[in-house]
Amino acid sequence: MRFPDRGRSPGIYPRPSGSAAARPVSSGPSVEIVHRHGGASIVLQHRAPRLGSDPLVPFSAPLPGWIRPFAWFFLGLSALGLVFSLWVHINAVLGRQVAPQEYFIALHLGIFVVWIPAVFALQRLANQTRFSWKLVLRGAPSWMRYVGFAFFAYAFVNFAFFISQSSRQDPANQVSAGDWRGFSGHWMLFYSTTVAILYSALRVQDARVRCPKGHLVSDTAQICAECGRPIASA
Repeated sequence: MRFPDRGRSPGIYPRPSGSAAARPVSSGPSVEIVHRHGGASIVLQHRAPRLGSDPLVPFSAPLPGWIRPFAWFFLGLSALGLVFSLWVHINAVLGRQVAPQEYFIALHLGIFVVWIPAVFALQRLANQTRFSWKLVLRGAPSWMRYVGFAFFAYAFVNFAFFISQSSRQDPANQVSAGDWRGFSGHWMLFYSTTVAILYSALRVQDARVRCPKGHLVSDTAQICAECGRPIASA
């Protein structure tokens, strides 16, 4: 049993070189830090990411070619819903009702129409182990993410104000300016989120490495393990 020297930090031991146990399994560098506390050892190992072995590495494939035109269509539809919701909301804040009552239901249903393809794109962008909006929106510009976060915060503040003022609404009017204001905050949130997700999915490129035959290989491989063809270097 080895004990650390006085001049060496306790709990950190270098691995001996030259032995088989010291050789790293992965192709990248490997470092082990051993923390000893109360007789228990916790090994934290940091390895270079390997294709297909590390679920935290985003190797999402882009949308298939036949889906991309539909994605652009739903992206434009979401942008139209966002602009219309913003216009309705600004006028509702000023106390004006500028759209017919039929549009109130249409904007509700429009969220479900555009949200279904957005969820499909989100599943191709998200990590299967840990969900992260930063990972999902990695293809979108930074300002688009910040706008989505702003709409998220505003939707809760706006709806809380709507609930506090709902008792003062005129029951004879089925859809008042206050109703347009309260629900349009959520419309802006969902439509802006859909725009960001679909735009990110359309902009993201395939990060996976393939051989000339199309087989998936590691980013450090020189020869394909399936067909034996050499991997063309970039």
